[in-house]
Amino acid sequence: MRLHILGIVTGFTVLSALRSLTHAVPAPFDVSVKCDSYGVVVEWMAAGLSEQAEFLLELKPDFGKNISVSTKYPRYNISDLLLDTAYNQYFVKVKARDGEHESEFAESQIFSFNYLKEVNITCGLEFPTVNLFPRDGKLFVEFINPLHLYRNTPALRNLRKTETLEYTVTTLQSHKISHESACSIESEKCESSVSFPEEQEKYCIKLLGRIRQTHVWETEPYCHEGTLNPGPPITVYLIPVLVGFAVFLALTLATVFLVKEINKKIKEQHLTKLPLSLKTKLTYIPVNTPENPNVEPAVNISTNSTYNFQESITQSETTTNSDITTDCTEDEDVHKSSGSSELEASSSQERLYGTGAELSSSDLSTGYDRPHTLIEMSPEDKVKNYGS
Repeated sequence: MRLHILGIVTGFTVLSALRSLTHAVPAPFDVSVKCDSYGVVVEWMAAGLSEQAEFLLELKPDFGKNISVSTKYPRYNISDLLLDTAYNQYFVKVKARDGEHESEFAESQIFSFNYLKEVNITCGLEFPTVNLFPRDGKLFVEFINPLHLYRNTPALRNLRKTETLEYTVTTLQSHKISHESACSIESEKCESSVSFPEEQEKYCIKLLGRIRQTHVWETEPYCHEGTLNPGPPITVYLIPVLVGFAVFLALTLATVFLVKEINKKIKEQHLTKLPLSLKTKLTYIPVNTPENPNVEPAVNISTNSTYNFQESITQSETTTNSDITTDCTEDEDVHKSSGSSELEASSSQERLYGTGAELSSSDLSTGYDRPHTLIEMSPEDKVKNYGS
């Protein structure tokens, strides 16, 4: 009997000694879970550990395999370890290991992204930023689709193509109105509208939604001040004005171009009707215009080959038959005193223009409204006046 009692006492002592050695390392405490739209982080506190100490973390799902990891820091992001978040629930156990000694486990509270689960911590998603704008007497809401915004987060892991966002828009007034809408995964943005029974100075709403069994948390109030029937935007008027101005400018430029082309063709047609010799003279001999038209200039007739043929024609057109007769009489007296120089000038003019018979027999007069007469003059002769 004594031996039996002694054996029991000895065993209890050994177990107590082993237990004291095993739990010589203090256990972590205040294990907490923080979850948001982008992940889940576990944090804890520990004391009395050396610098070589590390922590063993074990994730225990409601169904599925346990997952264990180790870290040297009192914080760990377990987002990548979570599977089937839409229907599962979890808790975390953490213990410290310092050399060969380990502490007891410290456990976290139970958490889940499924709001139907009875857990300590329910995780969810933040509602995206909402934009309000009035149109046709209604207040429209628009926001980025959470199915795209949070596509790679633990909350939407294993998302199927048939999943949708179901949300409710509720007006904040004496008579609350709720409008339910849905947004599929195919849409980049979600949009819906809500009507108000009466006009107000300020229109305020809240939004709340869910994806599968995951909450999309209710928003703060969003408000719009002003009428719900705004006039058309300025672009409605500005675009037609700009288009009209562009068309007018294009027509103006086209008209100017056509006018220039028509004038050019008309000039070319008139120039082709002139005799070849006259066209050559008009093309290469400049026209000398008197600076003062009221003063009758003294014209010196030269035998040079650059004799101004165009001025000679103008003078002959403005000279009457009586003036021509008087001038010819005076020219005969001058020719008698000029001698051989007159013969040289006369022969030079004939070479340049031809004889009187040749000019009268040519069809030069067909392009003018009156006949022309060649006047023979010496280099010293001067024109006294221009007859009309």
